[in-house]
Amino acid sequence: MSHRLRHHDELVIDELRNPEMAKSYLEVALEEYEQDGDLPFFLQALRNVVEAQGGIAKLASNRLKSAEPLSSLV
Repeated sequence: MSHRLRHHDELVIDELRNPEMAKSYLEVALEEYEQDGDLPFFLQALRNVVEAQGGIAKLASNRLKSAEPLSSLV
């Protein structure tokens, strides 16, 4: 029986497809940024969430359909 090992990044992206998990992940990333000012770390967290949610175009499209504008995410 062969088991496929999954890369850590794949597992993170899978978890971040859940909106509540993505929200928590970004909250922690923001807290870390506020503590140590590591902007590249925070931006990578944003990239991970955007990728998990289907890319920037899909994310923007979904936000435009909701009552809350995309600008409120920033």
